[in-house]
Amino acid sequence: MEFAFNISMVEAIFILAGAGVLVRLIVWYANTSTDRKTFKEFIAGIGENFDNIEKKFDNIGEKFDDVGKKFDDVGKKFDNVGEKFDSIGGKFEGMGEKFDSIGRKFEKIEQKMDQKIVRIEGKMDRRLVAMEQKFVTIEQKMDQRFVTIEQKMDQRFVAMDQRFVAMDQRFVAMDQKFIAIEEKMDQKFVAIEEKMDGRLVTIEQKMERKFAATEQNFAEIGQEIAYAFNRLPNRVAGSTSPMSLNELGCRISREVDAAGWAARNLNDARQATPGMSPYRVQRYCFSHAGPKNLSDEEMRKIEDAAYTHGVTVSEVLEVLAIELRDLLLAQGQVDGPS
Repeated sequence: MEFAFNISMVEAIFILAGAGVLVRLIVWYANTSTDRKTFKEFIAGIGENFDNIEKKFDNIGEKFDDVGKKFDDVGKKFDNVGEKFDSIGGKFEGMGEKFDSIGRKFEKIEQKMDQKIVRIEGKMDRRLVAMEQKFVTIEQKMDQRFVTIEQKMDQRFVAMDQRFVAMDQRFVAMDQKFIAIEEKMDQKFVAIEEKMDGRLVTIEQKMERKFAATEQNFAEIGQEIAYAFNRLPNRVAGSTSPMSLNELGCRISREVDAAGWAARNLNDARQATPGMSPYRVQRYCFSHAGPKNLSDEEMRKIEDAAYTHGVTVSEVLEVLAIELRDLLLAQGQVDGPS
C-alpha cells in the first residue's frame, strides 16, 4: 500500500541519519583515543546500541502497520456506509416516483372535483334565479294583501272613532246623572250626619258616665290590691325604708351578677332620669328591670335563682332594680327628695 511505503521511507531516513552520526562519532573517537581496549569496548557498546535502535525501529514499524490496518478497516466501513447511503438514495428515488404517481392521482381528482363544482354552481345559480322569481311573486302578493289589510283597518278605525264619539256622549250623560245622584246623596248624608251627631252626643255622655263609674271601681280595687300586697312580706328586701336587700337578696344578687347588670345599664338609666327625685328614680329602676332589658342568658340565671331559693322571678327582678337604684343614687343623678 502507498501508506506502508511512506512509513518505510521515514524509517530509512531515520536509520541513515543515525548511522551517519554514529560513524562520525566512531571516527572522532578513533582519532582521539590512545587506549585500544577502551575503543573496542566502545565499538561493542555502539553495536549493542545499534541493535537496540533497530529493535525500536522495528517496533515502530509494526505499530505503524497496525495503524495502517485500522485505517484500512475504517476505509472499508466508510465504503459500507456509502453503499447504504446509495441504497437509501435508491429507496428515496422509489418514494419520489410513488409521490409523483400520487400527485398525478390528486390532479385527476382535482379536475373531477372542479367539474362537479362547476355543475353544482350551475344548478345552484338556476335554483337561486327560480327562488328570486318566487320571492318577487310573494312580495307582490304580500304588498297587495297589506294594502287590502290597511284599507280594512282604516275602515275599522273610522268605525271605532264613531263608536268612541258615541261613548263620549254617553259618558257626558252619565256624568250629568252622577252629578244629580251626588247632590242627592250629599243631602241624604247631611241629614244622616245630623241625626248621627245627635245620637253620638247622647252615646258619649252615657259612656262618659259609665267610664267614670268604672274608673272609680278600678281605683278602689287597685287600692285594695296595693294594700294587700303591702301587707305581704318581701323575701329579698328588708323592712327598712328605703327598700334595701336582705341576706337572701344579697346572695341572689351575687348569683345573678345584679351589680354587673346595673353597671351595664347605668348610662341608659342616667340619660332617662336626669333631675328625678329618689322615688321617681326607684320607680324607673323597677320598670327598667324587666325581660326586655335582659338577654336570654341573664333571664336563665334569674329563673334558676328563683327556682333555687323558692322566690318569684319578680322578686329576683326587684334585686336588679334595687342594685340599679343604689348605683344611680351613688352617682348623684337626683335632685333630692321632693
